[in-house]
Amino acid sequence: MCSCTGRLNRFVQPNLLLALYSKPSYGYELIERISNFYDITPDSAVVYRQLRKLEEEGYVKSEWQVGDIGPAKKYYELTPSGVKLLHNWVTDLEKQKKFLENFLNTYRNCFPDKSN
Repeated sequence: MCSCTGRLNRFVQPNLLLALYSKPSYGYELIERISNFYDITPDSAVVYRQLRKLEEEGYVKSEWQVGDIGPAKKYYELTPSGVKLLHNWVTDLEKQKKFLENFLNTYRNCFPDKSN
């Protein structure tokens, strides 16, 4: 079997940036929001590692917030540099999309009986 679906972890960063663009959020909520887009839940360790990396590089900033119930949560917010990084991701993804479409078209031409 192909483990291709495991490659979602490589796609976590642009998903985090897009989710944070819509509103500041904390880690678990971000995981849930990203999971709503896919049939696969991203690895929480990967999500938190990416959030730390994005913060270290200045693409997100964080702040601890205490709620009425439960422990304090670290909320992340996109910075202007993070918005630029999101735009760069989209530019790159558009190029990758063209590559993938070409690959799939070539595959379908080679295996017409396998096309859905």
